[in-house]
Amino acid sequence: MSEYRGLVLHIQDGTEDGSEAWFKNPDSQASAHFLNPKSGGLRQLVDTDDKAWTEAAGNAYWISVENEGRGGDALTPSQIENCAQLLAWIHQTYGAPLQLTDDPNGRGLGWHGMGGAAWGGHYDCPGQAVLAQRGQILARAQQINNPTNVQEDDMPSAQEVAAAVWSYGLADPDTPGRAVAAGDIQAYADHRHNVLYGQLAGLSAAVKTLAGLVGQGIDTAAVVTAVEQAIAAAVVNVHVDVTGTNPTASKGN
Repeated sequence: MSEYRGLVLHIQDGTEDGSEAWFKNPDSQASAHFLNPKSGGLRQLVDTDDKAWTEAAGNAYWISVENEGRGGDALTPSQIENCAQLLAWIHQTYGAPLQLTDDPNGRGLGWHGMGGAAWGGHYDCPGQAVLAQRGQILARAQQINNPTNVQEDDMPSAQEVAAAVWSYGLADPDTPGRAVAAGDIQAYADHRHNVLYGQLAGLSAAVKTLAGLVGQGIDTAAVVTAVEQAIAAAVVNVHVDVTGTNPTASKGN
């Protein structure tokens, strides 16, 4: 190696065993510093002091990782973590910056296709799905290198909260105790709101009709308003309690 610009992501377009066997075959004229299986830790084939034959004109400047999978596959959570740990190590060991790059002469976290013809013409490697995950890899590497600033990052995101699951028997009477996600809780609340609103509208229409039949001298609007207020006062402060094993609903006075 003559320089350490950063880490280049590849896709094996095959299996871990098949890629290892190919790289160990001298006739292949191909290799990589690391293999990254779909599950499990990184496996190193080439010392980082030495060039791996993986990016042609970029071999002397970049550390390479071949991720198990086919073109179009996304990385698994394990693969994302392995890449982040490797990128953090390259930063700590060789000073490569923690940033994204699409320039073969740049520095940071790159990808095989960015080198174009000079890097073997693998324009689609590692694929759009993996490229879309580079931000996750970078963010995790930055967290690894700055562990004292993780309090805010440890707070659950909106997506993580939505993915949290509670078990209760409210949403579907035919399947009591089924697991329901937070999004289902919101949907159920919206449904109950619509039901109650419909009941209120129906009662209001009935009162208007009844008041119209009473005869002259009756303040129809006053009767309707009074009944609507009474109904509204009885159906307030409905909430779902997810702190216990079952939700509860409370009614205002």
